[in-house]
Amino acid sequence: MEKPTFEQVADWDTNKVTQYVLNEIDETISEIQDVWLEGGYTSATSDETIQLNSKALGAAQALLNLKDFVDSLSEVEYDEDEA
Repeated sequence: MEKPTFEQVADWDTNKVTQYVLNEIDETISEIQDVWLEGGYTSATSDETIQLNSKALGAAQALLNLKDFVDSLSEVEYDEDEA
């Protein structure tokens, strides 16, 4: 697959849908943190608690990885004739 052009990345980065998705990622991560702080990932047994915490951490990490990828798109290097 070809690397997106400078203009495509610039358009995508400022697109309302992109901004909406990034905002939703931030809000979802905050919600996961809030539930964790309120003890929402605890259970009757330590094994169940570990499973709940692992699931929440995995979800948060996946979202952070996606956000990092989106942010990295604006850091793609272009030759002078591409920019």
